[in-house]
Amino acid sequence: MTTVAARHLVSLAFIALVAAAALLRTGPAAADDRQCAIVAEMQKRIAVSLEVPAPCVHDAQCSVMHLGCPFPCAAAVDAGKRRILENVAGDYRRKQAEGGCPVCEKKCEAASMKATARCVKNRCELVPAKP
Repeated sequence: MTTVAARHLVSLAFIALVAAAALLRTGPAAADDRQCAIVAEMQKRIAVSLEVPAPCVHDAQCSVMHLGCPFPCAAAVDAGKRRILENVAGDYRRKQAEGGCPVCEKKCEAASMKATARCVKNRCELVPAKP
């Protein structure tokens, strides 16, 4: 090994030690408060939109959306707006991860994954799977 290569390795080792020491002093990266505030607002808006039943005339206008925690594991939504809701939920999850925001760890029950959506009294409703 040449002297230049040895010096380069020593420099890299020193940089790694300094970075490790800084991490030990400060702990893991803190969540971005501003980003987490945006995520919390997005969570509220998604939850409110899921609380309002989608209007319908036929079963085909309703669809099941599997969102998972912190939202309902399954929700009956307007089939025509499902893609929009999926995109919004995807943005929510991305921003949550980017900001290092707290993540809900609750797991969904298998039965909720088998539910269907039907038009009942002109509203999309989630119908649990029969055992």
